Amino acid sequence: MSGKRFEGQAGFTSLQFAVLAFFTMLMFAAVVNLVAMQYQRGAVRVAIDEGARLGASAAHSEADCEQLSDSILRGDGSGLLRGTLGEGIKIHCEVIRSEMVATAVGSSAWWFGGLGDVDFAMEGRAVVETFEEGP
Repeated sequence: MSGKRFEGQAGFTSLQFAVLAFFTMLMFAAVVNLVAMQYQRGAVRVAIDEGARLGASAAHSEADCEQLSDSILRGDGSGLLRGTLGEGIKIHCEVIRSEMVATAVGSSAWWFGGLGDVDFAMEGRAVVETFEEGP
């Protein structure tokens, strides 16, 4: 059977390979998209945690929290989510009781058409520092 060709089967292996290659590349792109979504969420988590820590210090405010969080995400040249990954993420900081709460709301988009965005909301919290007067 080595080297023998059968009539009517020429090119059939090429069709199988093309279909297999298409689905393999589709699966690879989906996995890379999931990794990008996880990176996006990790970067947002870092930004709101750092913003809440800064805003909770006695010398800073909610505005400082929001500014640092936004700078970490979309800062000029050094932001973790420059470009389309960082678009549409809204960050809000406020003091609730004795905690600085940084909230991020956004969505992760699929790179393929026909699939809906995956929405997320995260919170970062830090206890607000207070000065106590000495005796």
